[in-house]
Amino acid sequence: MGVDSYFLVFFADKSITLQRAFAACLRLHPSMKRGGDGFSIKIPNAKSTIGCGLNDKSWVIAEAREASERYGKPALAACDRRFEVVIENLDDAFQDYNTMFAVQEYLADLTKGWVILAWNGALLLEPEPTPKAKPRKKAKVRARKRKVRRRRPAASRE
Repeated sequence: MGVDSYFLVFFADKSITLQRAFAACLRLHPSMKRGGDGFSIKIPNAKSTIGCGLNDKSWVIAEAREASERYGKPALAACDRRFEVVIENLDDAFQDYNTMFAVQEYLADLTKGWVILAWNGALLLEPEPTPKAKPRKKAKVRARKRKVRRRRPAASRE
């Protein structure tokens, strides 16, 4: 494994667990393996894997604040948890980039978090801003002119 063969997914939602990340990635590769501190995904047509663990230690928020300043993204500073995704062989992962990209996307979608690549320092994905609700316009009430049909008395219908 190379020194920079990993990416991080920073987020702040405490309800997101390693089990939820496993479930999100399970649709990608049903033969994933669970371990005590994480799970691994086999890279197709290769002998290497992508491993994922959850880090909620006290230094995560300090590193998130540093990243927030580096990328100019103030919201990143509030993230106190992160998934650490280690790629056993980065060359294998680039040969089958669909797997790696899918893991990035699934974890980003699950966490609404920030994906930072170690191998080039790029902020790859960031949460989409929540759309602001537009104020509702008052509905115009239109008075409809209705044609009133006069009914003939029952005796005249016969």
